[in-house]
Amino acid sequence: MFEITTWRLLIVDDDEEICKQVKEILEDEEINNVRLSIIITTDFNDALEILENQRIDLIILDVREGSHDDNPSEEIGIITLNKIKEKCFLPIIFNTGLPNLVEHLRSNLIRIVRKGKSEELWNEINNVFTSNLPIINRALVHHFEEIQRQYMWEFIADNWQSISRDNDNHELAHLLARRISLSLSAEEILSWVSQLGFTSKDSIKKEEVSQSHPITYYLIPPISNYPRPGDLYVKDKEDNPTYWVILNPSCDFIIRKNGKCKVEYILLANASKLSDQEEYKSWCLNYSNSQKKKLIKLIQDNREGQSERFYFLPGVCDFPDLIVDFQVVVSIKYDDLSNGAYNRLASLDSPHAEALLTRFSRYFGRVGKPDLDAESILSKLQEVISKD
Repeated sequence: MFEITTWRLLIVDDDEEICKQVKEILEDEEINNVRLSIIITTDFNDALEILENQRIDLIILDVREGSHDDNPSEEIGIITLNKIKEKCFLPIIFNTGLPNLVEHLRSNLIRIVRKGKSEELWNEINNVFTSNLPIINRALVHHFEEIQRQYMWEFIADNWQSISRDNDNHELAHLLARRISLSLSAEEILSWVSQLGFTSKDSIKKEEVSQSHPITYYLIPPISNYPRPGDLYVKDKEDNPTYWVILNPSCDFIIRKNGKCKVEYILLANASKLSDQEEYKSWCLNYSNSQKKKLIKLIQDNREGQSERFYFLPGVCDFPDLIVDFQVVVSIKYDDLSNGAYNRLASLDSPHAEALLTRFSRYFGRVGKPDLDAESILSKLQEVISKD
């Protein structure tokens, strides 16, 4: 199991006495049996160098350098925050006598405490570390470093002659990047999360990988700068939002030498809200088991009488549960997808993007045939049996 013995905190304040006071308050404390290691600096630029050279888990940051009576055009604390965002991720607590100057930045990742409120500061520090964000951040960095260490020493070092024979740096970069990406497959992610000791009502046992949490369906935000099969869009987000998903195959999005995609038109299927479906409305009336079964069939892509026509997309973040309807399809010009009317919300991850396109192909490629007259066959068989 991944374990942490020390959390590293960086305190940045141009007042050295304030730095020493906060350090004195915190340095003997522990959070869940993990001790706190405190580093202090009165130089905001020095703080950035410390972040370059040391692993820090939380930064406690002042807002203004100098007197409160000064009126700088930009606050040094906010400037430092923006530079930190460009370098790395870590939670931040503004410990300031001017909390109103950063109130607009308040979030779960950026917390604000008025100077002198020692108990409130401790509570916010405790909240940061009990949120599990720091341990996830630390463990993810450790995971990448460990995969790199193992691969470089246990494979690349032993096979360097064959790998470097053609002096192909692209090949080495591909091998390492691919190794890291495979270490984050669905099953490996479950193993990694379990090593963190997390438990949840939604946690999935290793033998139950066939079940997936809704968040695993998507890449949010999308990674590619270009549209991809299975990308989810919202149109007219502010007025009357409608949802659409791309049905073009991946070969349509090959980038040509001119930097543009091969495809000229984008095929979109409409995705309506689950809450607008009759199965959902009927179930909401009395939550009966019969209506529940119908709703579950819809969610499991097995709607009665039209099992191939619909595809369920679970709602996460800002978008609701959706039902893709392969009969409601439109074609728009590629450039119209980026004219401002459509906003990309997410990309379907593998294998869900492939499953969506395969289902669409099956639906439009289906061939109808008359039902066989089973009664006549049974009658014929009965006659044969009777004669025997």
